[in-house]
Amino acid sequence: ECHYVNGTRLPARLHGPVVSLFLSGGYPPLEYTFVVVASKGSRSSFLSTSVRVQMGRPPVPQITPVPGRIAPGEKLRLRSEVTTAADGALMYEWSAVAERSTHALALLPGPDGTLACAGTQQQNLVLREHTLVAGGTYTFQLAVRDVYGEGSVQLTVQVNEPPTGGWVQVIPGVGLAYKDMFTIVSPGWVDVDLPLLYTFECHAVVDEAAAAVVVVLRDLRPTPGPFDKPMAVEGLPAHSHRVVVKVTVQDSLRAEATSETNITALPPATAAAREALSEVLVGTSAQVLKNGDVDTALVMVDATLGLLNVAALAEDANDGGAENASRPPAEDFGLTPPTEVVHEAYPAKHFLDGGLTP
Repeated sequence: ECHYVNGTRLPARLHGPVVSLFLSGGYPPLEYTFVVVASKGSRSSFLSTSVRVQMGRPPVPQITPVPGRIAPGEKLRLRSEVTTAADGALMYEWSAVAERSTHALALLPGPDGTLACAGTQQQNLVLREHTLVAGGTYTFQLAVRDVYGEGSVQLTVQVNEPPTGGWVQVIPGVGLAYKDMFTIVSPGWVDVDLPLLYTFECHAVVDEAAAAVVVVLRDLRPTPGPFDKPMAVEGLPAHSHRVVVKVTVQDSLRAEATSETNITALPPATAAAREALSEVLVGTSAQVLKNGDVDTALVMVDATLGLLNVAALAEDANDGGAENASRPPAEDFGLTPPTEVVHEAYPAKHFLDGGLTP
């Protein structure tokens, strides 16, 4: 007798020591149990065996390995090949294996740009830039199904980590744009994927709604400096003439890290005019002091500081930022402010309108 595994007997009762059958299969495989009974008179004995029959071998997928680590800023393309005995269409399903990944990643089907990826139900998978976290490890699984069953394969991908530990430094912190030489250096960066490339750039501090004009000082050089450069932009009066100096460090797998610092870059023409004016006033006060008139000399020094302050406010007014402008302190111009201010007795405006003699 021939039975299904659930006990149902096949319609035919078979006789003889050898039997040939054509059995149908499926997925999951169909299981058959065969029982043979040998009888002689009142005595009999039997044996049984089971056979599992499927329609064909399930598909065998493979994912092309990704060489080394990938940069977090590049697309991830996973390509697959499938060996199958079926003639019909194959069904694909990509997924991220959470228990073997350092970060959660939901793979959603469809080409919509808002989704994490496209092609989760196709042969190849493409992830957008910056989908994976730097330094993370992800395991992807591809399951393929045909009429004969399902096969799956997994692949682990490591994401490169950007350089760490460095900073950018500019000396001096205050100077004249386009004229003074600034020493720029960016030490301390650490990464296993050498060589490192350094790009230095600068831009004036601007309002949030405005677009800053970025000037590249040095592009993709294999050294962190130091190097000397004039500051290629000047700061805006409304932002205290502050300029941002930024370094971008890139390793050999194109993972990037940045560092920034602020300096003060003064307009060279304005600074030169103030310097010349202050030299005249300081020289005059020195001559007065030489003649023994200490009180007048002190007033002249105070007037010098007042004049520089008025000139700065006038400049800010011309630039439209007089009310909110924040000027660098007098020490930035090489001057020491007096401990007591007496503008009431000798206002700086008097010297602007009537000359240099009190």
